[in-house]
Amino acid sequence: MLVRYLAIMKATIAACACFALAFLSPAQAQKRPTIGLALEGGGALALAHVGLIEWLEDHHIPIDYVAGTSMGGLVGGFYASGMTAAEMRRKVGTLDWNKLVNGEADYKSLAFRRKEDDRTLANTTVLGLRHGIDLPGGLNSGQELDLLLNEIALPYGGIASFNDLPTPFRCVAMDLVTAKQQVFSSGPLDRALRATMSIPGYYAPVLKAVAGQSSQEFVDGGLLNNLPVDLVKEMGADIVIAVYMARDPYDPNTPHTAIDVLTRSLTAVTIANERHNIDLADMVVPVNLAGYSVGDFSRAEEIMNRGVEGGEKRKAVLTKFSLDDEDWLAYVQKREMRRKSLLPVPVFVTIEGLDESPGTAAGKNTALAGQLGSYFAGQIGKPLDPAWVEAQIRTIKGMGVFSYLTYAAIERDGKTGLAVYVHRFNSRPLTLQPAVAIDGSDYLNTRASFTARITAADFGGFRSALRTDLMMGSSWGVRSEYFHPFAPLSNWFVAPRVFAENRALDFYEHSRLLAVDREHNAGGGVDVGYSLSNTGEFRFGYEASYVHTITRVGDPAVFPLVSGRYGAAHVSYALDRVDDEIIPHSGMRAHANLRWVDANPDSAKGVPVFDGGSEAFLPWGVRNTVFASMESGTVFNAHNSGLPFFRLGGPQRLSAYGTNELIGNQYFLARVGVMKQINASAPFTDGRVYLVASYEVAKMYGAVKATALPMDGSAGVLLRTLLGPLFVGGSVGDSGHRKWYFQLGRFF
Repeated sequence: MLVRYLAIMKATIAACACFALAFLSPAQAQKRPTIGLALEGGGALALAHVGLIEWLEDHHIPIDYVAGTSMGGLVGGFYASGMTAAEMRRKVGTLDWNKLVNGEADYKSLAFRRKEDDRTLANTTVLGLRHGIDLPGGLNSGQELDLLLNEIALPYGGIASFNDLPTPFRCVAMDLVTAKQQVFSSGPLDRALRATMSIPGYYAPVLKAVAGQSSQEFVDGGLLNNLPVDLVKEMGADIVIAVYMARDPYDPNTPHTAIDVLTRSLTAVTIANERHNIDLADMVVPVNLAGYSVGDFSRAEEIMNRGVEGGEKRKAVLTKFSLDDEDWLAYVQKREMRRKSLLPVPVFVTIEGLDESPGTAAGKNTALAGQLGSYFAGQIGKPLDPAWVEAQIRTIKGMGVFSYLTYAAIERDGKTGLAVYVHRFNSRPLTLQPAVAIDGSDYLNTRASFTARITAADFGGFRSALRTDLMMGSSWGVRSEYFHPFAPLSNWFVAPRVFAENRALDFYEHSRLLAVDREHNAGGGVDVGYSLSNTGEFRFGYEASYVHTITRVGDPAVFPLVSGRYGAAHVSYALDRVDDEIIPHSGMRAHANLRWVDANPDSAKGVPVFDGGSEAFLPWGVRNTVFASMESGTVFNAHNSGLPFFRLGGPQRLSAYGTNELIGNQYFLARVGVMKQINASAPFTDGRVYLVASYEVAKMYGAVKATALPMDGSAGVLLRTLLGPLFVGGSVGDSGHRKWYFQLGRFF
């Protein structure tokens, strides 16, 4: 319908544009007409605006006013800040759209405990528990988008109106409180751009407290005014050019999912509000974007080129507004003079937003503000470095205490300062992080368990946390640890814990299940530790428990049935420098644990025990990764050590072997492999599918019926699903070991 409507209006619109000068007043005729640009929202499709602006600049066509909505508002804001089309194209090419759009956290910047959560559970889903189960306000907190907008807006922190930008600017959002459009013409530029970009349900809304009245909550303005021609006219433009993105028509004869229907419904609402503005425009420049979708950010370069093509198709009409070289140079110089490129030099740092923390005393907030401010002390007296500030913000965000952080240059008492705004989670302090693990190494004896990790953040102080795991399924139990730093930002901490668990222990020989035992273990311990930045952790402490095993099915002679106390003092070290918590592509991890076991069932003396290992990931080309790992353990030839300490067999621990097939007190395991990401899609995945092949070799010293060097090769498909990584494949080993198997849960 809209395409037909545009076709009818095309001749009239072109005529209006060609003869626009004839309708100008005598005073206006003495100077060139001012030109305004209205930019439509539309996700990745709106990047076509960059190409059109590039075409306009190449043909010396000035832009005196610009307004946009959603992604069109973002492009408009970039241009209004003084960026040229060439600068915008380069900026688009350097952006990490997975972080900006998909909300992928920078795993390397997470605090070590946050890494531990995500790695152990192989799941990044976090739900609030303040009022039942609370879903987040958006799938994406918008942290990376905020940092981008902070950088763009940084030089303009002191402007009173968006009319003072190099190009006067407006953008549109919707206020959820009043269900009306909100036009941003002043205020912090980054907050205005963030508001117009807040896709409902995807990005968290932008909140604004208003003195004496209800707070405002802003989301994407596309549902009310997606092509803001009216705003450009109100700004004073003589000629308004509306940039319209022509998309694939809706085909009712093809199958559609519920998401397709919902998307089309929202598109229909958007089209309805665009029609009025198309009537108001003096000229419409359609850009043919058939074959592209709102999520095609990986095709940004192609989409921008479509914008160039759109300008070229309307060349005959648009070039009537071209300036000669002298006038164009004057226009460029005037715009450049209004551009602020010098970065502010802060003489103080202030942390804002801590007073929003419920139940926190003012004195504690003041002290904490000073401690957080110390992260940014290196900027005082120097031109502000956005990249450096963003690195500090990512470090603080990685603590898991704040939903997101923003920054800006401010003026206070005639002095320039750096303000860092912290924003708390709406659903904290209690959170729930669920995880599902399924071991299908034996399809006739599949094991499944569910874990709910409940975390009380800031429990007893800033960064202190009470973390409790509730387990059910093939394993039952509860495990709780209280993490408490010596001071709010101290690297030193104390971590007492208690646990009570009942888990299944399966024992195989080849593919034959020999016995199913149950191990009951209850006890506690306490550690003192030191955090090595956010990449590692050092601990020493003591743990004691009571262990009791029983045989439920099979031969009780397979594994000794014991009861008694276990006690051990330990020193441990862990390192995590990989780039992803679930499927890494680069970096390394390592761990080492040295124990003095003073009590172990069936042992009457102390035993030294060491176990440790490391794994490394190396990218190979764009989509390939080579990985290697090695681990080992020993009791240093101690005799009569009681319950055996190490077991091999099962997924990723000699995959072709049965679970716990090799048992002993000294071992090593090495693994090498390659992983290739492929272009494939599967239900309930995030679009990342991998082919994986690996080779394993091991040795369990003293194991009964073990070959000299047990080994196997595995291959299969690894899918990153909403519940965690799912592997389906097979493994072939020595001595007739072979199997098909699957597993859901931690893979690396």
